[in-house]
Amino acid sequence: MKFSLTTKLAAASGLTALLIGGLVPQVAQADPIANGSKSLYGQLSGVGSDTTQDVVNGLQIAIGRVSTNGDWKLASYDATGAGTMQTKLNGNTAIGRPNGSGDGLKALNVAIGAVTSNTGVQFTGGATSTWAASGDNSVIGQIQYSRSSSGPTIVSEGVVSYVPFAKDAVGYAVSANSVIPALNVGSSTDAADGNGVTPSTLWAIYNCSATRIITKSGAATKLVNDSYTKAGDETSTRIRAYIPQSSSGTAKYWQGASGAKFVNPTAANLYPCVERKKFVAGNAGDSAGGNNTFTAGADYTGIDVQEHSGAVLDGDTGAIVPFSIPKWIGMKKGLATDVTAGAVIGTLNGVVATTG
Repeated sequence: MKFSLTTKLAAASGLTALLIGGLVPQVAQADPIANGSKSLYGQLSGVGSDTTQDVVNGLQIAIGRVSTNGDWKLASYDATGAGTMQTKLNGNTAIGRPNGSGDGLKALNVAIGAVTSNTGVQFTGGATSTWAASGDNSVIGQIQYSRSSSGPTIVSEGVVSYVPFAKDAVGYAVSANSVIPALNVGSSTDAADGNGVTPSTLWAIYNCSATRIITKSGAATKLVNDSYTKAGDETSTRIRAYIPQSSSGTAKYWQGASGAKFVNPTAANLYPCVERKKFVAGNAGDSAGGNNTFTAGADYTGIDVQEHSGAVLDGDTGAIVPFSIPKWIGMKKGLATDVTAGAVIGTLNGVVATTG
């Protein structure tokens, strides 16, 4: 497969740089495995980004162990999975699992003694995790690096180093039966005309200029806003613009790339057209009839939007979510657990993201 589209740098951050050279990983696994009498743990243990976890998991296997039955040289723990984990033989057995770049860095900062505590959201059940320098939540010495798909934060005499590691290509995913047309990136000036018709761009969708899709037999699909009154022979579909969890580096990147309007990127309440939880169908506040007007009654209490998972789309013809193209390809090639849930990568700026 070939891939293109918008590219961004994915960096692995940590106290110790990763040494990488000419290795071809096998199929990536999830958390480190024991393999009989062999160690379950690692010399360098890392957490964080979902985006880069598969390639680092593969590197874990390729780099190998310090001895036949010894620790892994590089241990990589998934962003999702069981709520807690243990990274060292005699270490804390109930470390909250950081879900994403932001929470991975929070946990790392505590583990290296830069701060005394941090809180974040662990994957299972969305429960709050606390990473502390002492007590039951101690992670001191338990984490040595953090995967990150966010760009480096430059701090004079900072305590972590960002190591350029890989390039990521980010596009958008839709359901296989989506009515969302091919999109351009667009710009902050995208707005509706007198008929309520808006440009077919990511910016129009995530900037809340476009809130519905109008389809009609024999006519071109068009994006509109709620001021548009559909004709009797037209079909109106509500756009569901989704964004991943708050600690996601992809979400942070997508905000700049797509014009996503957040009220507060770390809060549950986003701009009215951007959601981090799945829409639950059947609520009277967002009916399929009439103009399908977006109202405060719409029920967005479904599953959390996990980065690079198609589960939130669930056949919704108006749903859209950012997705890492290398992750999508890896899943389709059997190199990682396939959580695309039938999602396809959309065309952006006239470029088809994948072929073959």
